[in-house]
Amino acid sequence: MIKKPYRPPHQVAVMTALFVISGLYFFILAVMDVSESSFLSAGLSDTLSAVVLMVNGLLSIMIGYGSWVGWKTMWYLGLVFSILILISSLITATLWNIPTALMIIIALWLLVGPEVRTYFKSEHVH
Repeated sequence: MIKKPYRPPHQVAVMTALFVISGLYFFILAVMDVSESSFLSAGLSDTLSAVVLMVNGLLSIMIGYGSWVGWKTMWYLGLVFSILILISSLITATLWNIPTALMIIIALWLLVGPEVRTYFKSEHVH
């Protein structure tokens, strides 16, 4: 008998999409951060903030992908990352942080939900 592949719950799919979309949004913000001047001639603060945004985007996309394929460590990393992003969004409190903060709040809510926690505790994840 052929074993049917296990599919994650819908909440994991939504959470994955939110992490990937927020990661892409971080990349857009990084490009916008240095778009007025070239990357090499931008000031140190512009360059540093663009690098931080790119790292946040990469981490967010990695968390989304890892959650979809069932890496158990991504649940913990997603929890810590979401909390840190929310704290930094509250500290900097700019208009550009609102979409990211909303996506991360929803992803965090899904992350601690019973279906997602059960999924990450099951034998289907590694």
